[in-house]
Amino acid sequence: MTCCVPVIVPNAGGVLSYANSNNAWLCQPAVDGFASAVRAVFADPSERERGVACARITAQQHDWSLIAARYFDLIDSLHRKRFEIQGFRSDTGLRSISPDASISRTRPRFAPAFSAASSRHRTPSATGVSAGNRNSHGMFTEVKS
Repeated sequence: MTCCVPVIVPNAGGVLSYANSNNAWLCQPAVDGFASAVRAVFADPSERERGVACARITAQQHDWSLIAARYFDLIDSLHRKRFEIQGFRSDTGLRSISPDASISRTRPRFAPAFSAASSRHRTPSATGVSAGNRNSHGMFTEVKS
């Protein structure tokens, strides 16, 4: 999709989480199905251009930086919910004050040492890895001391 070439995929399975009839050519997962889809790609140049343009938009919507930001937002929201369930204020990690409860100044046992706002802006240095320590998939790896 990113390469701006027609995408032919089977009409079943996980690929359908992002591929559809607007951005790809769906076919039966058999030799005849794929052959028919290849013929359809080359039969109509305007339809091919339209499908490729839609595929490019889909690829941009699934860019790793956007996906990573969504995961960080999800993790932040899960932490906030856990704090609320356990009776902690999510912005400070302190127990909520009730009229008959004493104030606790300690963080919950598994509370993160960062605030929800700062966790969105993680950098390689803030996570303990250097910018040069990436694996073949572009993910940061741990630095072994």
